Amino acid sequence: SNKLEVGNVNEQVTVEANTVQVETTTGAVGNVVEGNEVRELPLNGRSFAQLTQLMPGVSPQANFDSKNKGLLAGVDFSVNGNSTTGNIFTVDGVNNNDIGSNRTILVYPSVDAIQEFKILRNSYGPEYGQAMGAVVNIITRGGTNQFHGGAFYFGRNDAMNATDYFNNLHGLPKDVLRRNDFGYNLGGPILKDKLFFFWSQEWNRELRGAQRAANVPTDAEKAGDFSTLRVASDGSECDTAYK
Repeated sequence: SNKLEVGNVNEQVTVEANTVQVETTTGAVGNVVEGNEVRELPLNGRSFAQLTQLMPGVSPQANFDSKNKGLLAGVDFSVNGNSTTGNIFTVDGVNNNDIGSNRTILVYPSVDAIQEFKILRNSYGPEYGQAMGAVVNIITRGGTNQFHGGAFYFGRNDAMNATDYFNNLHGLPKDVLRRNDFGYNLGGPILKDKLFFFWSQEWNRELRGAQRAANVPTDAEKAGDFSTLRVASDGSECDTAYK
């Protein structure tokens, strides 16, 4: 008969001491979001401006809206209590602020064209002049020795939405919401190991509308006659007419 032999009990404890890497050349406080994260995170409007709202110490102004661009949206947010117009945006180190308003930016690179998003929130060096709030720098992608490219489409359509309760109440049609974001990018070599190219384009097209309703006085009520009350759509009486 075969016997099952008891094996030896071995235990090994390894203690390793690694040198703690401490940044001693600069006291800058900031955050970095790598390109893959930029492209994969669900960003409202597919705008890198939304990444600023994921950082500590950032407070958006009430009108901050990353799904739009230019003055229609603005990049109004305060960093560590500084003014909303005290931030500076750069693309590959080049100033990207709209100096006319200082509350928005000029170029919105597609998230598919971004290699790195970096925001410095405090204690950055003197090379980042002009800013008292945050420094937001975008590094764009470059080509390689292989050809790479891609195309994308993101869409929203009111055909997939339910009708608003108040629209139903007043017999109004569904609000319009049709947004189409689409584009492509292509990169590759011009001279192997020496010269490369990367090209990116994106289009944002949107139709958006919302019904507005209000209770207003009738002509008789404007003249001081409140003897005739209108009946609301739910059957109850009201002293104003819907127009």
